[in-house]
Amino acid sequence: MITKYISGDLITLFKSHNYDAMVHGCNCFNTMGKGVAKIIKDEFPLVLTVDQATLSGDRNKLGTYSKCFTNYGSIYNLYTQYTYWDKSDMLSLQAIKSGFIRINNDLVLTKESKIIIPAIGAGLARGNWSEIKDIINDATPDLDITVVIWNKEEYSKYLEYLK
Repeated sequence: MITKYISGDLITLFKSHNYDAMVHGCNCFNTMGKGVAKIIKDEFPLVLTVDQATLSGDRNKLGTYSKCFTNYGSIYNLYTQYTYWDKSDMLSLQAIKSGFIRINNDLVLTKESKIIIPAIGAGLARGNWSEIKDIINDATPDLDITVVIWNKEEYSKYLEYLK
């Protein structure tokens, strides 16, 4: 469940060794060409390699993930949106729910619980964070989640979600 919001650089914070895993949302077309996915891919090329080992364009990936291991912890590519170009066929709230349930269960098995995420689905995928955070909280009772807000101007509006 989400316990903290912080403003900062997701990559630098993940590399601090204070988290067991990082989760980010991506589409089903193996691109990682924009937004947070591109930043993560550029820093950790293996993230793209494990993504490209999945079938490009496969709608069945929604709600699943690919996972890679780094010196800092695991990174989950959570398939939360189908396309990146069709506004009517992007973010899937059901994919967020089923994906986070799977990640919660995976991390329970490894006895890990501290994860770091961006505001998944609330950026390029055009989702409503108020809905998304409730879904994440319901799906992750065993996790301690820190949400990193990259844009300092946006940070204060996210603090209201902890009330």
